[in-house]
Amino acid sequence: DRVDRQVVTEQRIPSLLVVGGLIFIQFSLMCVWSVIETIASILAGDLFGWHIHECNVLFIWGGVASLLAYVSFVFASKRMEDRFLIAYAIVACIFGLLMMIAWSSSLPLPSYLSRFVAGYLIVNMGFMTGRPVTFSLYSKLTPEKSQGAYLGYMVAGGSFARATGPFVAVFVYYHIGKGRNTLVLFGSIATIMMTCLAVMLTLWSSLIPASDKEKSSGGKVSSHHSEGLSMHVDRANDNVTK
Repeated sequence: DRVDRQVVTEQRIPSLLVVGGLIFIQFSLMCVWSVIETIASILAGDLFGWHIHECNVLFIWGGVASLLAYVSFVFASKRMEDRFLIAYAIVACIFGLLMMIAWSSSLPLPSYLSRFVAGYLIVNMGFMTGRPVTFSLYSKLTPEKSQGAYLGYMVAGGSFARATGPFVAVFVYYHIGKGRNTLVLFGSIATIMMTCLAVMLTLWSSLIPASDKEKSSGGKVSSHHSEGLSMHVDRANDNVTK
């Protein structure tokens, strides 16, 4: 039993790459959200002539999309591993950000207004799925005795993104000419999210909590414990006989 507990404890101690990778993913997701939250109403007012009422309607639908995403991942988490849900969230944010760029193309693309609204909703759904699941996976991969410190690092990374994101968004939007500002702003964040996806694929085999490994090898573990128990019983019987 002591050996089994030691093995489980060793599995629950993540490497620095795993910890840093998940903090980077959380930082990037918060960057996406802080930028979108800051610039959406400004951009809609400049490009579409929207006022407070139209922006509030957009934010309401964003909340509805977030709620649907939250309910969906609660049910999906019972059947899917956390790493798959995080990968989905990253891909959703990438597609949503690319849709929000004011592309100039000769191809018959949908209107920029419809692409902007759809991209905004998709980003909301990706963020609402990715942020809590990243926290969940991070807590499963970190030691229980040190989770306060580890979660502090995670929160600090997200808080840094939340504090700097609005300043970066406003600076890029107003200091780069119209027609390129959405490309630079949303394109750069989409590139960061692509980097997150690459980090996830690199760490893919390390993003499995010990509890999931135990479930997959439940038969072996139980047989091992039963063998150990029978061994203890046999020894006790021998002692009684002697």
